[in-house]
Parts: sequence; structure tokens; C-alpha cells
Amino acid sequence: MSFSEPKLEQRPAQPYVGITKTVSVQQLSTDLPPLSEAIFQWMTKNGIELVGLGFWRYITINMPASLQIEVGVPVAKTLAGEGHIKGGTLPAGKYAVMNHHGNPRELEEATRQLLEWAKKNNVTWDTSTNANGEQVWTARVEWYHSDLKAEPNMDNWDNELAFLTTK
Repeated sequence: MSFSEPKLEQRPAQPYVGITKTVSVQQLSTDLPPLSEAIFQWMTKNGIELVGLGFWRYITINMPASLQIEVGVPVAKTLAGEGHIKGGTLPAGKYAVMNHHGNPRELEEATRQLLEWAKKNNVTWDTSTNANGEQVWTARVEWYHSDLKAEPNMDNWDNELAFLTTK
């Protein structure tokens, strides 16, 4: 397991297609990966070019009972989607970014380190509050840069945390 030093990075807007689902912590590894496969199948069926591997966008986090997460795949241009697959755009802006090499199970520790770094450096997150009083993240994203077919050993995966800031 290895983590890079966090940094602030300006990023352009990124169109994507995704499926949103609310799950418990226990359901993360079972309920979300099949959604990526459904998106890839839909893209193939519709002749949509893949421009990067997938991500999970955390929208609300009420550990451990419920997390609203969007499983997404970046695309070249804004799309409407179809059925439960919706088009969206990760907003342009300044992101706090941290790279991780190792098993995605270690991303919880990476997230803890990124949040601590932000606190020490007076970095604030682009969030709002919904009608239920929950914190809603505009773009709290885990990017998965490794292809399971090319690298089946998850201990060798490269992942990235990218959280939109208000700076």
C-alpha cells in the first residue's frame, strides 16, 4: 500500500454516464461492481467510446448504514443516458487529489489521510445540505485506474481520490 502526497489540482469538467444507488457499507463490494458492468454493456450496445475507466462518486455518507453512490464511467461528450443509466458531468474546479497504489479496501485509510490533510491546510469541500440535513458532496470521487481484466490482482491497482474544494 502506498499513498501520494495530497495536492490541489485544477480539473476540467468531465461528462460521464452513471447509475446511482444507496447501499450500506456491507453492500459496497457486492452491489456496486455489477453496475459498472451494466454501464459498459450499455455503452458497447450504443457504440459509445470509453475515454477512461470507472469511478465511484460519493453523494451522501451516513456510515455505516447508508451511502448514496453513483457508479460512473467517463465519456467524451454529455449524454442523456437511458433508463437507470443517467448522463452527468463532474464539475470543473479545484480538486484535492491523492493517488493510491494497492487494494481498493485501503481507500478508507487514504480518504482519512486526505481529509486530515485538508483540515490541516484549511481546505474546504464543495458540499451542501439536503432536506434531511445530510451533507451532499458535489464531487467526492474514487477513480479506478486499473482494468480488472488486465490486472486481476487488486493489490496492484492504481486508484485516485479527487474531492472538489471551494478554493
